[in-house]
Amino acid sequence: MAELLAPEVRSWLLGELARVISLRGAGTFLEALILEPTPRHFPDPFEASEQGVRVLLRRLLGYAGLDGLEVELGTFSAPDEVRELDDHGRAKAWGHEGAAAMFHGVEAGRCVFSVAEERIGEPVTLVATLCHEVTHAWRAVHGLVAEDHDLEEQLTDLSTVYLGFGLLTTNGAYLYRASSEYEGAQAFNRWSHTRAGYLPPEAMSFLLAAQVRARGLGWWARSRLAGKLETNQAAYFKWACSVLGDGAAVRDALGMPEA
Repeated sequence: MAELLAPEVRSWLLGELARVISLRGAGTFLEALILEPTPRHFPDPFEASEQGVRVLLRRLLGYAGLDGLEVELGTFSAPDEVRELDDHGRAKAWGHEGAAAMFHGVEAGRCVFSVAEERIGEPVTLVATLCHEVTHAWRAVHGLVAEDHDLEEQLTDLSTVYLGFGLLTTNGAYLYRASSEYEGAQAFNRWSHTRAGYLPPEAMSFLLAAQVRARGLGWWARSRLAGKLETNQAAYFKWACSVLGDGAAVRDALGMPEA
């Protein structure tokens, strides 16, 4: 596979990940559950409602070590954008690149969030976005917030991997879905492109691979994780595992002591 990330980008990602590890310790990075979209990690049945979002937020806050905080949740509207029409004037391609949820701060022991009404019924995008927003809360609680907004958004994506949310946020970084509808004998093909987060899927896959390598996970474990990634992200992840080297090399790059 061709070079997916320039060496300077890989160096920046590892450097910023090393900074989070130096500030918050290596324990979480090496030992936290790498969350998967399964009943083992999310035992509550998915409910496409505000209450369902609250349940997800409380569980994610618990995984982030913030289970002592309550959840306050509001909603806003962020409809999909039609990108292309077919010959009959029907929506053929659409997408969404705006925020699906937002973190508004911690007030009197409560984490204040809002979620786009249109995204509540999309579990992959919703969970990935909530992971990002909960990580915003984690960075705020621990005094890690960067002054530059765009940089803080990128570092929040990066920190989701540190917390064990990386499989979910890597999948949410880019989703492509295709479908067909029939009217009589006529077939209409439609597709959607959804992006969540601020780092591209190549970068998120690289960070997830760095965590897996640092943990010294073997071929079988890496293959099992790759099997839970979206098709493109799985390819990026495998490429990153190959260029990162073994666990000792990655731990050294991250400034971590020998395991």
